[in-house]
Order: sequence, then structure tokens, then C-alpha cells
Amino acid sequence: MKKKIIPELDINKEIRNIGIVLIVLGIIHLFLQNVLSSMWGWALIVIGIFSLFYRSKNMILFLGILLIILGIWNISNSIMTLSPFWIMLGGFQIYWGIKEISRFNLIKENPKMKFNINKKQKEGRKYSILGILFAVLSLIVLPIVFGPLAIIFGVIAVLKGDIKWGIIAIVLGVVLAVVSILLAIYFLS
Repeated sequence: MKKKIIPELDINKEIRNIGIVLIVLGIIHLFLQNVLSSMWGWALIVIGIFSLFYRSKNMILFLGILLIILGIWNISNSIMTLSPFWIMLGGFQIYWGIKEISRFNLIKENPKMKFNINKKQKEGRKYSILGILFAVLSLIVLPIVFGPLAIIFGVIAVLKGDIKWGIIAIVLGVVLAVVSILLAIYFLS
């Protein structure tokens, strides 16, 4: 009986690349607001940034499901206008989503696939994600609350071993909170 040959897959690299693609697509949505939805642009950017920080095999499943939903959304919205471009794009998104879900199943069945986040770094990663999330929230609402929370969670992430992303959370917490306060002073005065 032949053994099934499994290609080596670096999950971190895959998810990082998908995150970068989603961010680029989100920016394209924002620049082409008269053709594409800016709401989906922001959603793609947020999901892309999230996938840069949360690199798990579950993220591949989430992205596959998201692609299928987007494909159905594009097809259902284009049926009224009978736009072949959006129907083809929706079909491609559904196909890509199904491929991502099958990739998730392949990874689930083969737990020895390359996944190079060490255990200590992985412990701190959730705090880094929360810190960056709070930093982004400090730009939008309550910078006096969310800025310090971003800094606190960034420090915890550094102490737990995720030094790089913890420092990014700290810097973003400070910078985005200050920018938000300056913007509020400018627009409210």
C-alpha cells in the first residue's frame, strides 16, 4: 500500500500571505469606493491584520468560510444586474474558499506539518492581539481607555515571550491614542 505524499506546508507563511493579500484587497476597495464597497474594504483590512497576528490552522478554516460567504454575496448581488464579472468573481471566491477548507482538513489530518511558533511565543500572542486591537480601538473611540489597555496588554505579551508583537502593541497604543486625542482636539475646537 502506497503512503500518501503530503507536501510540506508552512502554515505561518500561508496565513501571513493571505493576510497581506486581504489587506491589499481592502485598500483597493477603499480606493475604488464608487465601484467596490468601502465596508468590505475595511472588513478585509481588519481580517487581514488579524490574520497577520493570529496564525493558527483555524484561521485557514475561517478564511475559507469567509471566501465562500463573499462569493455567495457577490453572486446574489449581481443576479439583479446580470453582471458577468461579479458572477465569475463570486464563483472564483467560492472555489477558493472550498480549496482553503480542504487545505484545513489536510492540516488537521496531518498534525506534523510545519508550524513554527514556539510555545512561549504562542502564550504571549493572544495578549499581543488584544493589545493591537485595543490600540486600533483607541483611534476610533475612548483613546484614554483603550490606549492604556493596549500598552498594558503589550507589556504582558512581552513578559509572556511575544516580544516583537508586544512592542508593536505598545507603540501602536501610544501613537494611535495620541493621534486620536489630537484629532478630537482639532475637530472639536
